[in-house]
Amino acid sequence: IHYEIGTAGTHLLTTKNYPFLNSLRNIQYGGETPYKAEVWYVNQVTIPGLKWGTPSAIHLEDPIYKIVVPVTAFGTYAIRIVNPRLFFESLISNISLTGTYTIGDNCIKPYIIQDISQTISQRISSGESSILNISNEINSIAKACKDKLNQSMQKYGIVITDLNIIAISASNDNDSLKRLTEAKNIASEITIIRN
Repeated sequence: IHYEIGTAGTHLLTTKNYPFLNSLRNIQYGGETPYKAEVWYVNQVTIPGLKWGTPSAIHLEDPIYKIVVPVTAFGTYAIRIVNPRLFFESLISNISLTGTYTIGDNCIKPYIIQDISQTISQRISSGESSILNISNEINSIAKACKDKLNQSMQKYGIVITDLNIIAISASNDNDSLKRLTEAKNIASEITIIRN
């Protein structure tokens, strides 16, 4: 028996089964019914404050100084399920749910990290801005990532309601970053001398 309830509230599920006849029929199945039923509740409120971060560095070539620098990024995001049936059929029904399972961490975060890594790489490789100035572009990169992710998540019935990039940075003790900073300083000195 399949019930689909698309609205919030109290609902009565009826099976039209007769307990005595059911117990006789279930004898051949060891007293258990062969017809199992599951009830799933899908909360459609926005879930804020989920965290993401690149597990390893993204290697980016600075478009101005042509030096490759490993960069990491992290931030937060919020999700909301807008189509429970699509969410269940495309995502949850394929997952073996044993123990604790977090949709954000296990299902959404890999897409977020992938899309953010690609967007940051595209912005730097096609831009006229140095990696040293990437913090000035964080808001526009976050918006581009959110738009891209919402296209990806649409097939799962999920919307990314908010996406923040807290930081995109390279480690200060990294040799590539030191060389990039030196190259910028030399370029600044040359510009001053010419003027």
